[in-house]
Amino acid sequence: MGMVSRDQALESGAKLQTNINWDVLDSKHLQETFGDPIRLGREATFFLANGGRMQIILTTDGIQIPEGGRIHIVAVPVNESRDWKESLSAAGPHTGRDWDIWRMGDQYPPTEGQSGLAKIILVNFGPGKNTISEANIAWAKSQKLVLASPRKVFAVGEYCPNLNRELGMDSMAVVSLEQCSFGGEQRVVSVWWRESGREAGRHWFALGWSGRCWFAFVRESE
Repeated sequence: MGMVSRDQALESGAKLQTNINWDVLDSKHLQETFGDPIRLGREATFFLANGGRMQIILTTDGIQIPEGGRIHIVAVPVNESRDWKESLSAAGPHTGRDWDIWRMGDQYPPTEGQSGLAKIILVNFGPGKNTISEANIAWAKSQKLVLASPRKVFAVGEYCPNLNRELGMDSMAVVSLEQCSFGGEQRVVSVWWRESGREAGRHWFALGWSGRCWFAFVRESE
C-alpha cells in the first residue's frame, strides 16, 4: 500500500473529529491533553498502528525469566522501511552528529511492507551481572525468541522516552544484538537513556555487557 496523501490524512482527521463524542470528555483534561502535542501525537500514532484499537495485552506467556533478571514488554509502532537517520534521530535526539552510527544505515537496509505495532520483549539478566552476546542469544533461542531489529530498538527509544524512570534506573540501554560488519569488526546498536536524554550508539558484539543493559527480542511468530 502506498503512502497516505495529505488530502487523505485531512479527510480522515475531519471524520475523526466529527465522530468523537465530545460531550463525555472533561474540559480540564482536554486542555491538558492539547497542551502537550508531542505526547498527543505519540499516542495517536500508537492508536493508529494498533488498527484503531486501544487495548493491548502484554504477557510473558510462558517465557522463563532469567534467574535474578527481569522482563519488560512494550508495544510500539515500528516502520522497518523508515529512513535510517530519521529513525535514529527520533530515538536518540542527543546522539553526537559525528558518531559512527549515522553511517551504519547501509548495514541495516529498510524492509518494505513491515510496519505496525510490535511487541518488544526487553530482557535484563540481573543488576551487577555481566553477560556476553552469544549467551544472551542462546537464552533467547531457548525461549523461542529472535533478535529485534535496530529499527525496533529505535522505536522503543522514540515511544518510551521515560523508560529508565519506569524501570527505576538512572541510566540504561536497550540493545539489538543483530550484528553487522562495520570498520572491519562485528558491531551492534543500542539506545541509551541517561539523565541528559537519549542517545544511540554502536558497540562491539564481542565485548561483554553490564547489568544496565536490556536486550530486545520478539517472538518467532511475530
